[in-house]
Amino acid sequence: MPYPLIALGVIPAIAGSLRLVELAGGPHLLPANPRITASPVPVIVHIVGAVLYVILGAFQFSTGLR
Repeated sequence: MPYPLIALGVIPAIAGSLRLVELAGGPHLLPANPRITASPVPVIVHIVGAVLYVILGAFQFSTGLR
C-alpha cells in the first residue's frame, strides 16, 4: 500500500502549496525569502515536480501496478 509513503509527503506538500499561494499573489503565510521572489519559476517547477514525485513515486511500490 502506497498510502504511508504519501502520508510522509503531506507536510512538505502543504508547505509547498502555501508557497504557491503566496507566489500567486495571495497572503504571505511563510517567511519572506528574497531568492524566491526574485526568481519564482524554478521554485514553482520544484514544488510541482516534488508533489508529483511523492504521489506517483509511492505507487511504484504498489503490487497492483507491478
